[in-house]
Amino acid sequence: MARQKYKVEVRVLDIKEHAGRPSPFTVRWYVKGQSHWKSFKLKVQAKNFYAKLIVAINANERFSDISGLPMSMETSGLTVASLCKDFVKKNKAKWEPRTRQSNCGPLSEMLGLLVSKTAPARPPSLNCDTLKWLADQAPMPMYLAKYSLPITDCTTLKCADVFEQLCYKYEKDGTRSDKYKRPATVTRYRRACRQFFGFVVDLELLAKNPFPSAKRGNSTSNQRDTTEIQLNVLPTHEQAVEAISRVVSHQPMSHGYKLVIALVYYAGLRPGEARALTIEKCTLKKGEWGSAQIDVAAKTASSMYFADDSEKIGASKTKARVVSLHPELVDMILEHIKDKTTGLVAGNKNGKPCNQSALDKAWRRARGKDNKWRVYDLRHAHASKCLRAGIPPVEVARSLGHSVEILHRVYNRAFAHDQERAQALLQKAFESKAS
Repeated sequence: MARQKYKVEVRVLDIKEHAGRPSPFTVRWYVKGQSHWKSFKLKVQAKNFYAKLIVAINANERFSDISGLPMSMETSGLTVASLCKDFVKKNKAKWEPRTRQSNCGPLSEMLGLLVSKTAPARPPSLNCDTLKWLADQAPMPMYLAKYSLPITDCTTLKCADVFEQLCYKYEKDGTRSDKYKRPATVTRYRRACRQFFGFVVDLELLAKNPFPSAKRGNSTSNQRDTTEIQLNVLPTHEQAVEAISRVVSHQPMSHGYKLVIALVYYAGLRPGEARALTIEKCTLKKGEWGSAQIDVAAKTASSMYFADDSEKIGASKTKARVVSLHPELVDMILEHIKDKTTGLVAGNKNGKPCNQSALDKAWRRARGKDNKWRVYDLRHAHASKCLRAGIPPVEVARSLGHSVEILHRVYNRAFAHDQERAQALLQKAFESKAS
């Protein structure tokens, strides 16, 4: 098979001398219009480097867009850490906040394992420091700068060993525990690491992706969709209403938290959708049923590492839909917004969505220590209540932003009484026919 040829857009300038500098001889060149340079102490070193560039150009060798070096000169000096930084930098703009967080977390743990054999034990704060470095919040950790493995040493065997270690949970002091991560978490870690090494393969620094792929038929990517909800652990209506009433505290923002949680329970919204709901998209009249158009959601990342866009509003997970608002919920919204006609229904004083972490803390205080209900469990409680009330599954699925198939998978137990109800209706129908 013929070797693929590349159009080399490289222009090498002459060697220049800058007297008085520690490294006075500089070679400057351009790759696709981007300027690159390298300085040397001796002129002979600069000439040697210059000659290598010319050889690479004549050989039609591919040049890196990042470093500007030909691949034959770049591979030996590149480390996993430096390439990972380039990978995050390249994708940072197109990643959603949560996506960025879910990718950088596994990558930071992977970097702590892809180190040389001479590396000492990892510092307990390495993972946190690496996350901050990937988010441009701190300099590169000295541990990675000194011991990060060259990319050419990332063999299939080495990556398989790293993946095995990533499957375990770690204690706060950095030591590995005997417990495994959840299957869905392992899948997320594998996906993030394989995407990074795919980026390396695209740069032609490795011939193939060395990180282990998922075994056929053993994927957990759809695990969330197929997980059946245990209805007996969800709050009853009385429990939900009582807990929501306890959300309000001395904190001014607590009224906003209460409203968001009420939207999740009474309207079945996702927490992100409730936090991003605006007044303009609501139809409200005191004491009557209202409606709201749902097409956006607040997307959250850890503000500790991604302060630039920790709270961002983007498209909802599903297509735009209209949901009904219970009269009690309508009155609650009108009381909260008062004379406001624009802006978020439950935004903070800066007009941004309320913080998800603060919302979760407020709910934990309100629900008490005796249960483990999440805010999201109120959405499940809403869905199960609708199904048990006899509302058609198609309408419930539409209101939730689900497919009917997913609805049956997740809320299968909510249909347990449907057979008895159907038998009673059928018996009544036959009796009326006989008479």
